[in-house]
Amino acid sequence: RRAIAALLVSMVGAMVAPAMTPDEQMSLADGLYTRAMYDMAVREYLVLLEKAPDHPAAASAYFCIADSYRAMSNRVAALRYFAETEKRFPGSLFCYRAAVKRAELLDEEQKTGEAIALLREVVAAKPPAELTAAALYKLGGLLVKTGQPDEARTVYGRLVAEFSATPFHPYAALTLAGLHATAPGGAARAIELFQVAAAARGVPRINAEAWFQLGDYYYREKQYPKSAEAFGKLSSLFPDDQRTSEARLPWAWSLLYAGMAADALKHADAVLALPVTAGNPVLQEEWLYLTANCQRQIIDHVGA
Repeated sequence: RRAIAALLVSMVGAMVAPAMTPDEQMSLADGLYTRAMYDMAVREYLVLLEKAPDHPAAASAYFCIADSYRAMSNRVAALRYFAETEKRFPGSLFCYRAAVKRAELLDEEQKTGEAIALLREVVAAKPPAELTAAALYKLGGLLVKTGQPDEARTVYGRLVAEFSATPFHPYAALTLAGLHATAPGGAARAIELFQVAAAARGVPRINAEAWFQLGDYYYREKQYPKSAEAFGKLSSLFPDDQRTSEARLPWAWSLLYAGMAADALKHADAVLALPVTAGNPVLQEEWLYLTANCQRQIIDHVGA
């Protein structure tokens, strides 16, 4: 009887509980959204917009509805609400954020031309620096994707030159370095940009990738001392990065070709002692071949 009474009391309490204010409704929806409970978040945002369509946070609500649908892989609804955000709140931060997100979805829908046009509109509108940089970075990527490397270099170049304080700067520098590395006459600029990306703060994965790509560039250009130096920086600064293990063999060959056979041999011996090498006959054969070449260069014919 007591349990039944308690249940009745709780039901009555729920019925007479005051309705949430719009601010409380928004807080609830935001809490669900930040916890990735997107389906429930959408329902609460829609309740808010029905109650208070002119709420100060309405732009955020529309954007979060769209982004929730995107997270739930409902592209149709996401595109609709991102476009609605842009239409209802022109010139706002959420308008530009929605446009950048909508461009991503348009590209996923194989509407890359529309995505490029939309990103150009965002850039032309001159939103705050980080949003402009985001639009430029994504625009550059789509230009590369559609076979427009010259224009992509211009776009990434603007991002690197004008938006160095944004998180997109080191990523753009690395991508632009790669574009210059394959362009006629782009060697000096490519090297400069690889070094910019390698020195960027707070992005160790980008730093490591920049040292790897710089070493690989020098290797392909047969500038072996510089290649060995770049791979050595990668190994010493980022020993646990995925690129460090990939760089072991070209680093050793760079040392050998640069006339540092003893260093290459020492490196090879260390790698041959690793379990990953001992358990891989193909990899072991590659390193043994390198070892023989090192020994031959240092006139150790018996060892070779």
